[in-house]
Amino acid sequence: MFAVDFKNPLNELTKDDLYVSLEAALEERYENINEIISGTESKKKRKSSESLRKEFNLDKWGTLNKILKQNKHFELEDIERIEDGKIKMHFFKDDQHFKVNPEFFRNYLKFLNLESIIKMFNLCDFNKIVEIGCGYGSKLLEIPKSIKELKNFQLIGLDISDNGLEIANYFAAKYRFNLTTHKFNFRKENIEKLKLENSLLLSNYALHYHKSFTLSNIKDFIASGIVAGIHFEPCPKLISTLRNKNYAKLCVKYIQHNDYTSNISDAFMDAKKTNIIKLQISEKIYGNGLLPGSLITWQKV
Repeated sequence: MFAVDFKNPLNELTKDDLYVSLEAALEERYENINEIISGTESKKKRKSSESLRKEFNLDKWGTLNKILKQNKHFELEDIERIEDGKIKMHFFKDDQHFKVNPEFFRNYLKFLNLESIIKMFNLCDFNKIVEIGCGYGSKLLEIPKSIKELKNFQLIGLDISDNGLEIANYFAAKYRFNLTTHKFNFRKENIEKLKLENSLLLSNYALHYHKSFTLSNIKDFIASGIVAGIHFEPCPKLISTLRNKNYAKLCVKYIQHNDYTSNISDAFMDAKKTNIIKLQISEKIYGNGLLPGSLITWQKV
């Protein structure tokens, strides 16, 4: 059994982090929270390949790449700290709202990925790990850092951003990790063309940027050679089952307003019904602001 050298940040939550009021927990991040709650927020946002390139390639990863080029001594953790900033963020867990340090949720996703990869090794065989929407490699490069037995494992990063992939390749070379990257626009391109035989697929808040995520996308995953997947994604149908109905309605409204894909869990359930995958969806829904996510894992039948 492989060992994960990474602490579970959930163990660090204390009563001092707990907020009783939903509004108080969210107000620092969402200045227009009252408009979202009342439904008066104007102009629904529309996602496109062009808007995503601007948001990530130019605004986010472009800025970080410029900083890295001016500070070649930086480690990956330095870039993460700059991206995270200093303002505390909202975290939803077990019907309670917390305010946590900005790196908390990133570390939670890292731990969840690592823990799930170890579990998946006992369920199926794969020799590559692919992350769709890998950004600058924050979570993908954590795998060989925190699971020493996987230091030479083949990693494949897919992203729409040249700047993000350039940062990922820089740190992979610096740490001598086995990373290959592909500029990939999953809103327009079919993943089947990449030929990812015997691969495990990861996504962390990436599938919800699809125009529409359906059973055909999962069939494309399998046709490309992917044998299993680990996904942490916001799923409105699952969010709607939360006991905290006000928070659930607010999150669904936020997803609709931002034009995020709403049928991710439906697609995986359809794949299970057609008997092409074995499926596990965690009952736990943990939150990042108004985008709480669910852990979805599957294996090809």
